[in-house]
Amino acid sequence: MCGSQRAAHTIGKEKMGRTTLSLFVFTALIAGSLDAEQRYSSKSVVEINKGYVQERLVRTAMKYLGVPYVSGGKSKKGVDCSGFMYVVYLEATGKKLPLGVTELYLSLPAVKGPLLPGDLVFFDTVGGVSHVGMVIGGSRIIHAASEGPTIGVKISSLEETYYRSRYLGARRVFRYTAPVLYATLGGTRIGTKLAASLETGRPISLSVANRRKGSAAIVCRLVRKDGNAQTETRRIAIAPGKETLVSCTFEESGDWVISFTEAKAGDVMRIEVKVERAYAPPRDPSGKRASYTGFRAGS
Repeated sequence: MCGSQRAAHTIGKEKMGRTTLSLFVFTALIAGSLDAEQRYSSKSVVEINKGYVQERLVRTAMKYLGVPYVSGGKSKKGVDCSGFMYVVYLEATGKKLPLGVTELYLSLPAVKGPLLPGDLVFFDTVGGVSHVGMVIGGSRIIHAASEGPTIGVKISSLEETYYRSRYLGARRVFRYTAPVLYATLGGTRIGTKLAASLETGRPISLSVANRRKGSAAIVCRLVRKDGNAQTETRRIAIAPGKETLVSCTFEESGDWVISFTEAKAGDVMRIEVKVERAYAPPRDPSGKRASYTGFRAGS
């Protein structure tokens, strides 16, 4: 629920073509801009193509967790629901969204099919379009709540009865692409988690290179953390200073690790990934139709 409704209702290629993931997971050991997600090492680097908008949106939104709810707010001092979406999109992509919830709902194309990170989801909390949040992976959303046990920016689930029963629909700002991850090994063991969540059945591309002359082959493994079973192993011959593009697809949900090991020196790079099935939202579960008259919530 947004500001004006609070009194009305109280609730209990940079180098080559880049490609997909939908990942919730908090960021870890990530530094630099999203144009090149550089590690703290000068020798080993992980980059995420800057065209992968979902990663930027989720990473930016997570910075606001715990920020207080302030009607009309648009900063880390405080946000309301539409103000939160405004600052996240502006900071992550440079795009200015309408500030009102109704304007957002009416101005953007509807999502047909499963939800992806970055999609905006709308709710009828007091009659009409009155609250908005952003999908961060699976059924999870991040939003600025004005009422309830926790007020301010928090994570909730579309599976919760309150949100499921008041869900009106979703809107998509960009046509999303899949990610390409660029990994360069050069002497340091590093690890990272991605912010956005990998969707089952969709391919991602892994571009691997080694900076060391005369380096040996790199072994790429995809391992399920929860089962601790090696699901797939690829051996890739890497010419010194060259990149090799590898496509892979996760067919099962769960927690996974993509690891690259330089066979001769033993350098290791680990990328932790949460793989989920895309969330299919309820179809008009409450039988409500959105009403647009008089609501400019969050403006």
